[in-house]
Amino acid sequence: MNSRSLFIVRHAIAADREEFKLLGRPDADRPLTDKGRKKLKKTISFLLDLSPIECIASSPLARAKQTADQFHESFKSAFVCTNDALGPNSPPELLMELAVDLFKKYQTVLFIGHEPCLSTFVGWCLSARKAKICDIKKASLCHIRFNKEILPGEGILNCLIQPSHLKTLKHTDRILP
Repeated sequence: MNSRSLFIVRHAIAADREEFKLLGRPDADRPLTDKGRKKLKKTISFLLDLSPIECIASSPLARAKQTADQFHESFKSAFVCTNDALGPNSPPELLMELAVDLFKKYQTVLFIGHEPCLSTFVGWCLSARKAKICDIKKASLCHIRFNKEILPGEGILNCLIQPSHLKTLKHTDRILP
């Protein structure tokens, strides 16, 4: 089996939850802010230097779909889909099922979703435990490689880059093999 790359991104900064609630609007409709879009551009630029993306799968919530749309502008040939498994409270088993399904067709997949779901999924990929082993900040990029089977505990963490890290990295710095 060839190596598979799973990139995981938490949606960018969205409109304030409490303000949106006061307006009587559902949380699922919260859009990205201008600040969120700006930070996301740095993450996208960094990923462009690392790898092509063949598939972008996002949560159906507006902020995740808008994040996926922004990635798709740079990875134009990528297949884009939404999936409820990438929702805020999905168990890691559902995300693993989605990854297995998508890796049947694609070598490089990008998941865009929410906390705490994504951090728990990273723990599941690396240790086969439902444990939040990291914090995935908004617009952060995590790269997990699977060299063997796409199973819990078989993932290898290549990097976890927060937007604040991108300020200190030069555009030509390489951190992945």
